[in-house]
Amino acid sequence: MADIRNRSRSGDPQNEISKALIGSTILTSYNKRTYKVDDIDFSLSPKDSFVIDAVNEGEEAKSTTYHEYFKTKYDAEVKDLNQPMLVSINQRTGNKILLVPSLC
Repeated sequence: MADIRNRSRSGDPQNEISKALIGSTILTSYNKRTYKVDDIDFSLSPKDSFVIDAVNEGEEAKSTTYHEYFKTKYDAEVKDLNQPMLVSINQRTGNKILLVPSLC
């Protein structure tokens, strides 16, 4: 994304990044799964928070940031906390999956 942003001549790097990535298939480095990029959310970054549902009954849901989540769950370090998030929609469930570009 940084390369596309740096080479952008249109004055709209977000549009060029979207054109280049939406529809492509990516592989994540932390779990070796492939995902189709359905969108890019430029309003979110790895430093944003989300709520993790409780796994066991009696536990409370907790809030964490994306970079904390990937560090804790996969020992994957996110170095650029200002990058936008890639969006993949699970075709079976319709759930939105947010991915950190530098981990793909």
